[in-house]
Amino acid sequence: MAATLQTRSLAVERRTIASEIDAALAVAVAGVSLALYARTLAPDVLGGDAGELQFVPWILSLAHPTGYPLQTLLGHLWARLLPWGTVAWRANLLSAAAGSAGVVLLYGAARGYGATRGAALLAALALALSDVYWGQAIVADKYALTAALLAALLWATARWRSTGAPRWLIATAALYGLGLAQHRSLALMGPPLLALWLLGEPGLLRRPRQAARLALGIAAPLLLYLWLPIGVARDLPPGAWHPQSVVDWINYLLDRNYLGEVRPAEGMAANLTTYGRWLVGAFGVPGIVAGVVGGAALARRRPLDGACLLGAFLLLAALSASYHVPRQHVFYLPSFVVFALLASLGITVVEEAVGRRIAGWPARALVALAFAVVVAPLAPDVASRYGAFREARSDGGALDLWRQDLKQGYLARRLAEQGLAAVEPGATIAADWEQATAFWYLQHVEGLRPDVTIVYPIVRWEGALRRGEPTYLARNVANAGDHRLSAAGPLVRIGPAPPAAPPAGSSAVRWREGLELVGYSLDDGGWRQGYVAAVTLYLRAGTRMSTDYSLSLRLYDAEGHQVWAEDRRHPVLGMYPTSRWTPGDTVADYFEVPFPRHVPAGTYHLGLIAYAALPEGGFRNLEMEEGGEVALLPPFEVPPR
Repeated sequence: MAATLQTRSLAVERRTIASEIDAALAVAVAGVSLALYARTLAPDVLGGDAGELQFVPWILSLAHPTGYPLQTLLGHLWARLLPWGTVAWRANLLSAAAGSAGVVLLYGAARGYGATRGAALLAALALALSDVYWGQAIVADKYALTAALLAALLWATARWRSTGAPRWLIATAALYGLGLAQHRSLALMGPPLLALWLLGEPGLLRRPRQAARLALGIAAPLLLYLWLPIGVARDLPPGAWHPQSVVDWINYLLDRNYLGEVRPAEGMAANLTTYGRWLVGAFGVPGIVAGVVGGAALARRRPLDGACLLGAFLLLAALSASYHVPRQHVFYLPSFVVFALLASLGITVVEEAVGRRIAGWPARALVALAFAVVVAPLAPDVASRYGAFREARSDGGALDLWRQDLKQGYLARRLAEQGLAAVEPGATIAADWEQATAFWYLQHVEGLRPDVTIVYPIVRWEGALRRGEPTYLARNVANAGDHRLSAAGPLVRIGPAPPAAPPAGSSAVRWREGLELVGYSLDDGGWRQGYVAAVTLYLRAGTRMSTDYSLSLRLYDAEGHQVWAEDRRHPVLGMYPTSRWTPGDTVADYFEVPFPRHVPAGTYHLGLIAYAALPEGGFRNLEMEEGGEVALLPPFEVPPR
């Protein structure tokens, strides 16, 4: 009896120690991932969906279809309770917290399915450091939280399958319901889960009470969708989401516009190839092999679990490869979470194979060495990714990395503030989605220029102009060319009389063809490496010009070497050819001049060249009346960093 008690005590002690080790490793991986995400976090306002999810939770309004009630309500509580930073920064930090939680939960799911600590840790870190996962953990979008909920669902499923406890079965249903309240892509987890419930819990359908608990577990989180009509009733949504009828709500909740972009038969081979490249980029070739081995091993050892997990992966991967939308790679993320779990099991198979042949610490040393050899080539990619995110973060404002690679936005805080400051009271700004959300954030969160109307989509600008409202455009619009145009900060003023006056004290430069530079203005942010300066040139037609001249703004160092240039086919964002200018009118033209990081401190000049395209090909630079082809602006100093 005493021996039996001692044996049980030792077993409990071992389990306790094992749990403590797992907890310590989970805390470590959470700390590492959160630290990286926080260090590379988008610092402020973003455009597009991320920009929307920075202000909608704060004002408890209505987001674009399908509403994302979980993120809206959770984001509201998070932003209200967190005492630091701007509301936009807090929303970005929520994604970082969700991303780090997802990594920890993935580690727990891997351990629950039998992965060793080293294998689970390696798979979790591979997911955390992948470009897709990392990129979504630093911006306020819905994908980091979606990935965390999926990881939580996998973890709860592993706990249920290992313990058989009914509470974990109900937890899988509740987490599935929460996933549906977050992002509809997780609906694809339904068939594998249903199969697992029915086959893994024999006689479930003959136990109505248990089945009812499962149904209630799913349905209860879906009650969050009841918030959406309340959000509409508050009359706060600044966007185009105002469903009124039952049909409107069905279309909204299904988001039929995006459902139409799911076309499996169109370009599937090319899409799968692209998907494969992203998968290899996330896990490396050894990781891909580990995922295949892990899936096969799980299917052999636990056929039901293996079939369900592999089915989930294939369904999620097929959806992401069938979705014909910009930034398709963000839809890869749920399938990557499942694949990371399978990869952990494949690594475990390798560890076990080595352990059967070599016992004790030599086996562990050999496995560790093999992992080091496999992981080492990925380290430069991770370091480069970290450096790229940090470099973008340090610039602030409109960040090329975020706006082109992650969000494809155009305006961030700096440009949105400049745009709102440039328009008169009661003006209308027509914008695309990527620009509109930045404007709405400043209006609805920070109270900036509530008198300005932001219309979306941008094609609605013509209605505002017909109503006689001062109208501005946030980007080039082809059919605006019949009007007089002028830049107003980063915007384009459209209308019969664009107000553009050169700053006082500016000296004029005249080209022989009649084009004049009558002044310029620079923002007062000061020049430094990595800085993006706002430059407005004030141009005038001294005479009627029959030729469409182009402009080239250039940056020169003290020795006259060119370090940056932007060629513009026509002035005013390419929208206003000089042949349409009225003699005597002053036209403002806006440029963003990025001062390169790699150039040294010293004296620099901005220079303007006007040129014309030749019929036979090539270009001809216009000459100034005082001689020369380059109109040099006064020099400025760039201090050392």
